[in-house]
Amino acid sequence: MMDDEIVGEKEIARMLAVKENTVHQWQSRGSLPRPDGFASGNPAWHWSSIQQWAEATGRIPSVRDHILTVLTASPQGGTFATPITGALVRLGVVGPNTSPARIATVLTDMLTEGLVSVHLRNEWRITAEGLAALNASSEDGGDLLRVRRLYEECRRPVLKETAGYYTEKRYRLALARYARALTAREDLSSPNRGQLLAAREAVDRAEAGAWSPRMVDAVDHAYEQLQKVLDQVESNVPPT
Repeated sequence: MMDDEIVGEKEIARMLAVKENTVHQWQSRGSLPRPDGFASGNPAWHWSSIQQWAEATGRIPSVRDHILTVLTASPQGGTFATPITGALVRLGVVGPNTSPARIATVLTDMLTEGLVSVHLRNEWRITAEGLAALNASSEDGGDLLRVRRLYEECRRPVLKETAGYYTEKRYRLALARYARALTAREDLSSPNRGQLLAAREAVDRAEAGAWSPRMVDAVDHAYEQLQKVLDQVESNVPPT
C-alpha cells in the first residue's frame, strides 16, 4: 500500500488485522488520529498517518501476534501486562520505553475481539479463539523474521541449561511455530520441507498420547529431533 493512499475504517481493519468494529470503536473513542478528510461522508486518512499511529501505539499486527505467543507459554495460559511488555521489549517488538499501560490498551482491544480474557487481578489469558488466530498466522507463515527472533530468544536459556518448566514450554512452542512458518517459504526445497513436516508430525503424535512416563520421554525425543532437523534445514536455506 502506498503511503499516501486514502483509507477508511474497512481498509484500516484489513491492514491491521482487526475487526471493523474495533476500528469503529477506536474512532468513536477518539483513539485514531484526526481524519485527514472525508470520503462519501465517512472519515478517511492517509495510510501513512494510520501506520505511524499503529507503530506508536503498539497496534501493528506483529505486536498482537507476539502477545498471544507470550500468553501461550505463561503459567496457566496467562500473565500480567508488565511481564508481557518486558518480553516484547526484549524481543525488540516494541521500544524500550513502551509502558505496560500502552500494552494493556492493546490487550483491551484484543479482549473485545475475543482473543484474550481477563481474570482476577487483571491477569490476561489467551482464549480458544486467540489460539486459533495464532495457529492460523503460523500456518500462513506470518512475519518469518519476527517468528525466528522469538524462537531464538526462547532457545537461549535452554542452551544455557537454565530453563525451568515454563521456559522449556515457551521454547517448544516457539520452535514448533518457527518450523511451521519455515515450511511456508517458497524457496524451501521439497526434501527440506518434507523433513520438517515429518518432524512436526512426530511431535503432534507424541503429544497426542495418553500421559505416562513413556509419553513424556517420547515428547522430549520428538522435540529434540525437530530441533536437529530445523538446524539442518537452516544450514541449507538462504537467510530470512
